[in-house]
Order: sequence, then structure tokens, then C-alpha cells
Amino acid sequence: AGCSFFPRVEEGKGQRSSLEERYRAFFCEHVTRVREFVRAHPSHALVEVDIEDEYVGERLASLFEGVDSTRWGQANKNAGVKKIPKT
Repeated sequence: AGCSFFPRVEEGKGQRSSLEERYRAFFCEHVTRVREFVRAHPSHALVEVDIEDEYVGERLASLFEGVDSTRWGQANKNAGVKKIPKT
């Protein structure tokens, strides 16, 4: 399968640095290993959330008792970074 939720990040003229590509590969391989582990061990539960989603607080509060949705937000968001839609 792959790392379906990792956002596409464009750098410069649409090219990515080799460091970014290595990070992306490491991250996606780790995600795949965790998903495979949970699939092989059904007593475990895996919860994946997009922490950049504006409704992540509500999502977590609906999943876990005692989570206060108002404690989630972006306090140090860089206004200069363009959001690229996920594909």
C-alpha cells in the first residue's frame, strides 16, 4: 500500500531535495511497518489522525474520553507556508 496520508510538499521549482526524499522514504516505511504490526496483532488498535486538520480536536475528543477538543490548535503556524492539497 504506501503512505497515503503523507502530504505532497513542493520545494523550489517543484523539485525535492535528496534529504527530503530520504526523510519521506523513512517516514513512509515506518508508517507501513506500524500498520503491518497492528494488522498482525489484532489485539492492538491503531488510530491515525491528520494533526493539521482544523477539526482534529473534535475528532480526538470523539474517539477518546477525557480529551478536551479546545486543547488542540496550531499555535506556531508559519503564515508564509502555502498549504498544498493532499492527493
